Amino acid sequence: MKDFFISYNRHDKTWAVWLAWTLEEAGYTVIVEAWDFQPGGNFALYMDRAIKEAKQTIAVLSQPFLDANYVHPEWAAAFAQDPQGLERKLIPVRVGECQPAGLLSQIVYVDLVGVTETEAKRRLLNGLKARAVPDKKPSFPGAVVPKAERVEPEPVAFPGTEATVETAAGSGLKLQLFDFTVVTVNERGEQVKSEKGTARSFQEDLGYGVGLEMVSILGGAFVMGAPQTEVESRDWERPQHLVRFKPFCMGKYLVTQEQWFAVSELPKVNSAIRSDPSRFKGLKRPVTEVFWDEAVEFCDRLSQKTGREYRLPSEAEWEYACRAGTTTPFHFGETITTDLANYRSMDIEPI
Repeated sequence: MKDFFISYNRHDKTWAVWLAWTLEEAGYTVIVEAWDFQPGGNFALYMDRAIKEAKQTIAVLSQPFLDANYVHPEWAAAFAQDPQGLERKLIPVRVGECQPAGLLSQIVYVDLVGVTETEAKRRLLNGLKARAVPDKKPSFPGAVVPKAERVEPEPVAFPGTEATVETAAGSGLKLQLFDFTVVTVNERGEQVKSEKGTARSFQEDLGYGVGLEMVSILGGAFVMGAPQTEVESRDWERPQHLVRFKPFCMGKYLVTQEQWFAVSELPKVNSAIRSDPSRFKGLKRPVTEVFWDEAVEFCDRLSQKTGREYRLPSEAEWEYACRAGTTTPFHFGETITTDLANYRSMDIEPI
């Protein structure tokens, strides 16, 4: 018996081969069409034998995989052997932006979208263990960690280095990795952690040499609202409730005055737009003094130009993207300071 049979769509062949190589490198045995199905053989018999001779099936999830009818019998056969998932006969591994539905939606998947190869290997191999216990003792969360002590590997070239936008923003756009650093502070505003991460974005051409950078936000869910115990919270922030999201894209920065001008010069859709409404001038400064209907028209003109749907984010989408998985009162931790955000603090020292 082999350990795994890898079921995949032909669009994800590079992912299937990478998964097979990584698993065999870790000591597992694998059956994968690209290696084990030889020319001249009977494909149907190969497939039937592969499913029967493997202890578990790995389904390489992407939108092409979910849309392809011919791969359904492969994962369905594994699912039928263990419909309650007690023996984990079927292990989905998501490699592209997609939302499993039906039977597949009931199974927890390993998510490799938007991570480096080092992290992808860690997630894959940990996902195959009986428990997701880390290989080494975790560091103490309350310790003050100097920035120099945290060194993350640079992104490397593997099937996840580039991705195609599969959300409502449109298809066929190549997403590029970029690095960022986030810090966490305690209730006194003291930095207790600094972490590096990666995300994906694409550049929208607005004309006049001006671009608009859009960041891919993974689908998921978060609890919106403040608990009763949160200091200075208000009743209108309650009750707390779960909000779910499909993948979407959001502007990386506030819309600048040069971006606003470029879009204002595009053909009218429903209403007029003032090309220079801001009081404090500066091409790279955020646009201000904008009316609601102008903001909507901005999105409509951008949609008409690009063929992709642009709109203003909902309050829930804005908070979900901003929080990025955090549950503290602020994204940065228990409090916020002028060292972390550009705002006017009320804590002004007397002269």
